[in-house]
Amino acid sequence: MDEAELARYRTLLGVEPGVTAEQLRRAYVNRNFALIREGTEAQRIELRTAHEALQAALAAGAAVSPSVVPPAAEAAPAEPDLSVLIGEERRNPFTDFESATTTVLAPPLLFGLAWLVVVSPIGFFLKGFHVWMHELGHALPAWLSGRMAVPLPLGWTSVREEFSLFVYAALSALLLALFVAGWRERRIWALVIAAGLLLLQNYMTWFMPEPAQQFWWSAVGGIAGEFALSALGMALFFIQLPEKFRWGACRYLVFLLCAACFIQAYRFWGDVYRGLEDIPYGSMIHGEDDPNGDLDKLRHDHGWTQSQIRRTFYALGNGCLIALGAVYAVFALRLNRLADRLLTGWKFG
Repeated sequence: MDEAELARYRTLLGVEPGVTAEQLRRAYVNRNFALIREGTEAQRIELRTAHEALQAALAAGAAVSPSVVPPAAEAAPAEPDLSVLIGEERRNPFTDFESATTTVLAPPLLFGLAWLVVVSPIGFFLKGFHVWMHELGHALPAWLSGRMAVPLPLGWTSVREEFSLFVYAALSALLLALFVAGWRERRIWALVIAAGLLLLQNYMTWFMPEPAQQFWWSAVGGIAGEFALSALGMALFFIQLPEKFRWGACRYLVFLLCAACFIQAYRFWGDVYRGLEDIPYGSMIHGEDDPNGDLDKLRHDHGWTQSQIRRTFYALGNGCLIALGAVYAVFALRLNRLADRLLTGWKFG
């Protein structure tokens, strides 16, 4: 590493050529704390890169000017400064979501708490959120295919079957705004989410046959949403979104509610799969005899057998659980930083 790059790193951290390990640690902690409150993730990644480079150079005797390096320091390289790692762990979990403590411990603890809530009598009070997630599962495919939909937490989603250019344009504008913000702030996961949803939206709107669109929003979307949207809500706990889309500490509440919804759906469909519960035909509003219920449509309009219904939704729950475990492993093992550093190194116009 040349002297010009080391000088740039020293300027970024605000230290002099003769900096000591302790001074470097204090400068990093102070700058990092300031960026937690007002900076972006990209700035913090750049600061961390500068600190790691200077720390390595200091250990090799290159971070200080030759005129002030004592002979003893040249003969014996400095010990690794483990206090910096300890300092990184002393982050506020309600303002910083990148620390190992938050990433590794918070999700399992929240999931366990959600499980206790679900199996307790107070789990009844989360029924409204579960129903709303079901209805959101109907509404999202409608929005992605350019239809106006209103999900109500009363067991009903109103969907207009006519294509709405306003819905298509509004959703496209929102996703494009997320993509642009992710590009400017170098948030790779925001780019992935926005690009994926834009591709899905355009496929469902312009290429998916109308009967298939209707199948997703009217029949299978509700129960699929209980699993898929709940798992997505938990996975978003790990994602650092751009500033305009930041959601801060409320991710804890979202994770808890989504975990409770997922656990309720998973336990129920596990019992259905094992024959301990009956398939819930009918609808919430009109009861078991309603022929327009989601599962009634699957059975009578789309030819699904009872065995197929049981296997499909139980497999969906297991698939979402495996995907969520993979996301947790990626962030717990800090593998996401590879993509973050790659994006940070790109040149932006």
